Amino acid sequence: MKDVFRLQNVCLLVFVAVLAAHSAVFADGNTQTVRATGIAVGEGKSAQESALLDAQRKAVVEAAGVFIDAQSFVTNYELIEEHILSHARGYITDSKTIKEWTDQGLSYCEIRATVGVGNLRRDWTAALPQLIHRQSEPRCIVIFTEDADTTDSVPAKLGGSCAHRMENLLQKHGLRLIDKNTIDHVLYKDTEAAYLRGDTEQLAAKAQQFNAELLIVGEAEADPLGPHSMNGHNIYRWNMAMNARVIRADTAEIIVSDSYPRSTAYTDVSPRCGNKGFRELADKVGPKLLRDLTDKWQQRFLHRIFEMQFHGCSPDSFRQQLLPALSRMPGVRAYDGITVRNTAAEESMAEIYWAGNLHSLISAVKSVKIDGVELSEGSSSGMRVRFEVNGLN
Repeated sequence: MKDVFRLQNVCLLVFVAVLAAHSAVFADGNTQTVRATGIAVGEGKSAQESALLDAQRKAVVEAAGVFIDAQSFVTNYELIEEHILSHARGYITDSKTIKEWTDQGLSYCEIRATVGVGNLRRDWTAALPQLIHRQSEPRCIVIFTEDADTTDSVPAKLGGSCAHRMENLLQKHGLRLIDKNTIDHVLYKDTEAAYLRGDTEQLAAKAQQFNAELLIVGEAEADPLGPHSMNGHNIYRWNMAMNARVIRADTAEIIVSDSYPRSTAYTDVSPRCGNKGFRELADKVGPKLLRDLTDKWQQRFLHRIFEMQFHGCSPDSFRQQLLPALSRMPGVRAYDGITVRNTAAEESMAEIYWAGNLHSLISAVKSVKIDGVELSEGSSSGMRVRFEVNGLN
């Protein structure tokens, strides 16, 4: 560990020297103003917001010069870099969009951003154990609807006792929640609206604006079974369940999607399921959701799963020639390697368990040797990267 910090101190001196020599639009001792262009796959409002976030990340890297890319030899560097880049908006003190456009299914956003270099330096030299600890406890947004009777015409309401109980459970076990009282109210309402529309990508883009890593969303429902008489009194019963999804804000990937029903019916003397029923639902099934969430997040946190898209090769060529070559890259995690998720006529998508960061993955893929074949980076954002394949039938 001492060697790690000694390397970091040396790197800090390199960082200061690089910043002094690095050219930007404007610069002073604590800030630099640079131009950066972000790219995102797709078109429309959600893709444009993703392109803006990508531009902000690139602005932070640009302000740091070659410093960030030069640190890959430091143990646990990838954890620190991801912490910095996943919170890029926090280092930008001012940002102006210069131009937005689309071209061939991609969205672009060019910005001029002022980056707080002093804050970046401070976080880089922070205690490594603290960064690792925080990275393993994601910042979360919790959005649930609550339906007290699935058979009537009354619409489900946002929030409620189940959501509050789940927030308490998550906080008790160390997850960090976004404080709704201190964030932009309008933006949070937009996030809820995206959830109600079922727009996962828009929902993830909104969550990134809060610097959240995970969204926990779902529905708490009570399905009435009708009354039955006991000692001259009517007793009402409900089948209750929590339907939940956990979404990564950086990739919009759904890492958990499941229904968590109560094992026994909830009973009460009231003809409508009330707050007590939903609190009990969260108490009984919430721990199972928490276990699933923790397992999936830790898997990605420890093994760094990236999504790769390859355009310009047939499914057979991808599986027979490209996939074996990719699997031999030294940074591929041996226990699972590469998983093919989807293939189409001219495009294949796979997930890779990679030991390094996105930059090292891109470099490794571009260095893959196949006679007559060239791999070039098409676009990248978050944990996704798209490659253009030339010369592979």
